[in-house]
Amino acid sequence: MATFTAELYSAVLGRDVEIFVTVPSSEAARGEPSVRAEFPGLWLLTRPGGLPTDWYRYTRHLPLAEDRFLCISPPDGEGEAYERFLTQEVPAYLAGFGLKREGGLICAHPESAARAEQLAAKHPVLFSAVILQEAGDGGWKQADDSLTAFLIKG
Repeated sequence: MATFTAELYSAVLGRDVEIFVTVPSSEAARGEPSVRAEFPGLWLLTRPGGLPTDWYRYTRHLPLAEDRFLCISPPDGEGEAYERFLTQEVPAYLAGFGLKREGGLICAHPESAARAEQLAAKHPVLFSAVILQEAGDGGWKQADDSLTAFLIKG
């Protein structure tokens, strides 16, 4: 797998935006030269004030998602323009890296849970499942346990 920071210009936000991405690079991603492998997105919503790299620093999702998902961790944001950025511009950009525009999972902390639920309700093809960290004292450990359990169960 390859993990990198992608900088793309968002026309709807009117600025450059950095997103943290992990692209599968296993045999599953290589495929035949004429057939590109596609992977659903594992969208890791950043909590308010958090960094797009937080999911990578505090959870163990990468080994479990490695051959099954294209992982996307965008910066925090809100509003209609931000929603269009996430649901239109990011998928268009990442299509070149094998992002499948259906069947994605969206993960969120309590602080970004409402946004995750709204995105999934308005865009059910792009986001087919929502994983919410429960409120409580568990912090990143709790988020890691929830995401890990989901990825193991498939």
